[in-house]
Amino acid sequence: MKQLFADMHCDTITTLYDKIKNGSRDTLLCNSLQLDIQKMEQSHYLLQNFAVFFDKDVQGNLLEEALLRIAFFQEELKKNKYRIRQVTTYEEIMQNEKDGLISALLTLEGGESLEGNVDNLVLFHKKGVRMITLTWNHDNELGYSHFDTRGNGLTKFGMEMVERMEELHIIPDVSHGSDTLFYDVCKIAKKPFTASHSNARSVYDRSRNMSDDMIRRLAERGGVIGINFFAGFTSIRSRENDMCYMEDILQHMKYIKNVGGIDCLALGSDFDGIGTDVEWQDAGGMMQLLQGMQKAGFTASECDKIIRDNVLRLYKECL
Repeated sequence: MKQLFADMHCDTITTLYDKIKNGSRDTLLCNSLQLDIQKMEQSHYLLQNFAVFFDKDVQGNLLEEALLRIAFFQEELKKNKYRIRQVTTYEEIMQNEKDGLISALLTLEGGESLEGNVDNLVLFHKKGVRMITLTWNHDNELGYSHFDTRGNGLTKFGMEMVERMEELHIIPDVSHGSDTLFYDVCKIAKKPFTASHSNARSVYDRSRNMSDDMIRRLAERGGVIGINFFAGFTSIRSRENDMCYMEDILQHMKYIKNVGGIDCLALGSDFDGIGTDVEWQDAGGMMQLLQGMQKAGFTASECDKIIRDNVLRLYKECL
């Protein structure tokens, strides 16, 4: 069967790493989380982005911590080399598909791991990082988070890093960034970029979601928006019940399609980082979401674009 799903964001590696440090026997192959290799195989995944993430207010040496988690990620892949393989280029994704393997793309969530040093960007590139979410929920050396209310965006260093990232074929990710940071990236970036796990602010007014103008501008640049399954970003009902309802996800998809066009829509589940349930349970239930999209009126071609083809187009151009 055709490999179907390309998901631009999950926190599985971070959550799994922390669980194992605390004595869990879970693995990337099989675990009690929302995503593992067996669940991805059940849903016929083509590709999963795996984010290296931690709260800088909790950790000490940020670079060292990031490298430890990358080493853990690569060791888990090595244990399952006949099922999943790390990728750094579009061509490697296509080769994995021919070989029947899931592709794993390594990302950083939060530029604080760079510790303000361009040499660390080069180091992460050598480790295979091909996307960086510029901020998390804290401001850092690159720029300001979505909590900023003073109109701050990219720092001077952040502007330099966006340019260098593009030179290294690392995709800038504006999810979690302030609105001004988004517009700064629009001005500086020469290639398409992404909001790997964000929704539509007009559907549910949260600072983590994107305004209509942001959706249009990202779409005009050839970028993609990964729909986030966090209940707190989808609707009041979802937030109150700690449950991501399919109906709400479909509403965000339809709205973004109408504002930015079908070519800017993708998936960015945030599995194992959302802390809330989803109506189709986990990565193993993604076929239910696809069926829901079909019932909601998305054509076969539109479904293909949302669940994989738009991400592949972005990666073909940028990696």
